[in-house]
Amino acid sequence: MSITHDHIYSILRESYFFRFLEDSQLRELLKKTEAVQFEEGKKVYEQEAHASNLYIVLNGKVAMEYDFEGGVDRINVLGPNSFFGFELLDDEPYRLTSAIVVETTVLLCIKSDILKGLLEKKPEMEPAFNIALSSLNLLIKKPLSWRQSNETIHYISRQHPFILIARLLTPILGGFALLLLTSILYFTEIIASNVVYPIGGAITAIAAGWSVWNAVDWSNDFYVLTDKRVIFLEKIVLLYESRRETPLDAMLSITKQTDLFGRNFSYGDIIMRTYTGLLKFSSLANPDEVLALLEEQRKLARRCQENEDQREIEAVLRRHFELESSDDEQSRILAEEVQTVEPQKSLLSELLDNILQLRREEGESIIYRTHWFVLLRKTILPSLGLIALFISVLAQNAGWFAVLDKDTYFAVVIALGVIMALCWVYALVDWRNDLYIITPEQIIDVNRKPLGLEEKRAAPIKNIQSIEYKRLGFFGLLFNFGTVFIRIGDAEFTFDYVYNPSAVQQELFSRFTKVLREEKDSLSERERYRLAQWMKTYHRMREEKQARGAEETKS
Repeated sequence: MSITHDHIYSILRESYFFRFLEDSQLRELLKKTEAVQFEEGKKVYEQEAHASNLYIVLNGKVAMEYDFEGGVDRINVLGPNSFFGFELLDDEPYRLTSAIVVETTVLLCIKSDILKGLLEKKPEMEPAFNIALSSLNLLIKKPLSWRQSNETIHYISRQHPFILIARLLTPILGGFALLLLTSILYFTEIIASNVVYPIGGAITAIAAGWSVWNAVDWSNDFYVLTDKRVIFLEKIVLLYESRRETPLDAMLSITKQTDLFGRNFSYGDIIMRTYTGLLKFSSLANPDEVLALLEEQRKLARRCQENEDQREIEAVLRRHFELESSDDEQSRILAEEVQTVEPQKSLLSELLDNILQLRREEGESIIYRTHWFVLLRKTILPSLGLIALFISVLAQNAGWFAVLDKDTYFAVVIALGVIMALCWVYALVDWRNDLYIITPEQIIDVNRKPLGLEEKRAAPIKNIQSIEYKRLGFFGLLFNFGTVFIRIGDAEFTFDYVYNPSAVQQELFSRFTKVLREEKDSLSERERYRLAQWMKTYHRMREEKQARGAEETKS
């Protein structure tokens, strides 16, 4: 792809970073920039190097890699129209990551003094760059392992710090009020001196613990925007974890809401309406900037789709006129599949996963069972019963207690043992019969009772509107299991208590993306065929008309 002056100008003009610049200022900026090509594997810059340029990806891909003592973490991959190098605006302008070229790439370079001069003239541009720098810092601290390999993260943030302060003030002021009340009761001799210190210590400890809990709870909630979707990550320590996400093309509208405090402290809510309800980003700093970034990403997603359709049409026309073959382009499109970053499993988890077959693949289908903790919960009573019977037999043989009739006693024990064993086997079969299946085109929920009826629910993957997972309770977080909620029209499917629900959600999203791509390719192929037939008929009629004209001329 050739990079033209107009193409670069259009990227700058439509970027939310430079949306406040006038055309004359933008064209003046364009004269001071430089487009540079980097080959695959080259480093644009290294971590801890001095930051002197801002970069814009005109085409190609660049990976951001963070080097730490344990190794190297690829925290992001940037595609066309992406900006990076925001460290130059930091007080200490040193690179936080290394930038590695993934494929042959053309970058637009903007020098530090030029950008800082623009920000002095247009200070309203500064919040957008600050948000980008803050997102980079947060992404280094919390790399997102579930990010797809071809997915670009543009924004990640917590709630505004004002919310943290407000949540800290509640236990602090409450504790202060209780300590004041305790002091008054002490000085009025209502409570004795030997209990005032324990009461004061308990109030202080509870207030401090509550404050720490609120701070950790605030730090565990994240809002993420990528080039494909928006995600809300929520976690309550030892109790709850969930991830809600919505594809960009599933959004119907985006609105901003602020209250009096929000307007004074520059925070607000971003509400995204989808077919199934609302996804809310609460109390974000600089909500206008986030709203502008969301709109930009939606627009870029639509344009990317339009450009791809245009390329396919051009490929059909070239093939029709025998100018070139489109086989390579078509194979590239069909071969492009969504890849996910697989989370690492512990040795114990992997061993139990394989033995109990919590996840197995049959052809192109993936079959999940509920977590082994659910099996343990179902078999706990018959297991305890069998253990109790075994201990009672050992105790009786050891002479710890006597029975009137040993034969009757052992007959009862055997009968109870058989019943307990049957209950244990029933629970095991019941656990194994509950399956959640992801095929290339459907999701299937199978609920089959031993010696009973079988209930099977199925729905097409292409109709998925939202995917959410939750890990509830201490054991859900400890053993990494939870429930995945899939909204399809008015119905909701649940994959209950599956192992690693984050990976299940990611698999569903990958299948959903692949199905939509295949459906679009099939539709495009039919449209291309119709277009080719139209062109063929048009040229045949044109040739016939020319032939008739030639005959009339001869006659």
